[in-house]
Amino acid sequence: MSGQIKVALVDIRLSESDPSNQEGVTFLQWAKAHFPETPVLMMSAYRDFDALVQALNLGADYFLKKPIDLKELRSLLRKFSEQGRIPELTAELKKSLDKES
Repeated sequence: MSGQIKVALVDIRLSESDPSNQEGVTFLQWAKAHFPETPVLMMSAYRDFDALVQALNLGADYFLKKPIDLKELRSLLRKFSEQGRIPELTAELKKSLDKES
C-alpha cells in the first residue's frame, strides 16, 4: 500500500534521574539527539537542584519530583501526547494525501 503513514513507537519517555546514576541523563542526551521532538519527562526522589537544572538544560521537557502526583502525571502525559503525536500524524497524512493527488 503506497503512502503508508509511519508512526514513531516512542511518543513520550519517562525517565528517573538519580544524581548518583547518570543513566537518566545519558538517555536524555541520546533521546534529544535522535528524537528531538519527543518529550522527555524526568523524575527523581532526590531534592537535588543541580540534577533538576542539568536535566532541564539538556532538554528535559518537565521534571517531576517523587512521590509522583498521578493527576499531574496524567495531565502532563495527555498534554505531551497531544503536542507530539497529533501534529506529526497530521503532517504525515497531509504528505500522503498530497502524493495521491
